[in-house]
Amino acid sequence: TFNGSIRVFVDIYATTDTILMGYKGSSEIDTGFVYSPYVPLMQSGVVVDPATFDPRMGLMTRYAFTKFDNDATDLNNSADYYGRAVVSNLSLGGF
Repeated sequence: TFNGSIRVFVDIYATTDTILMGYKGSSEIDTGFVYSPYVPLMQSGVVVDPATFDPRMGLMTRYAFTKFDNDATDLNNSADYYGRAVVSNLSLGGF
């Protein structure tokens, strides 16, 4: 955390010096991006693997990722919640 109040998430696989900053409010609708599952989990029937004769079952979900970017119809605007910054010449000084 920064200053005891800002949570920081690090992508250890990031290869660029561009970072994405975001804001998440205290309620579910105070955000610019939403994960919406509408079929939590469905399962297929049991299928036999022809090579090993082991029974297999498939699991599936359906979901949507939604960003709010239409000022005319959306309650919020994603641009109000996210921004990009470039970090350069960063020295961590002894770390």
